[in-house]
Amino acid sequence: MAGVSAGILWLSLTSSPPVFDDALLGWDKAQHALAYGVLALVAGRFFSLGKLTSSQAWGLAVVYAMGYGGLLEVLQAVAGTGRMGEWGDLVADAVGALSVGSIGFWLRTRGKP
Repeated sequence: MAGVSAGILWLSLTSSPPVFDDALLGWDKAQHALAYGVLALVAGRFFSLGKLTSSQAWGLAVVYAMGYGGLLEVLQAVAGTGRMGEWGDLVADAVGALSVGSIGFWLRTRGKP
């Protein structure tokens, strides 16, 4: 989880992040949704290893991913790296985190009363 978080931190705050030529992955909002979806997936699996219930683990994973996304958008706005925090990026972060968190929760709890 720390490695994914660190990678997203670097990509978010570097003054010249890598550019993808692919039509889908080249789209900034898709990159945000994908990154924070992966973060929610890794966090959900990590939190599931402890004593939390599935709903607690996946809920915490979504909160972590969305909170981390919000923090990095604020840091982009104030860090002076030439990057700008954007509401649209935060929405894309939330879409990725909520999508994966919801699927993870559903997969872990399906068939249980």
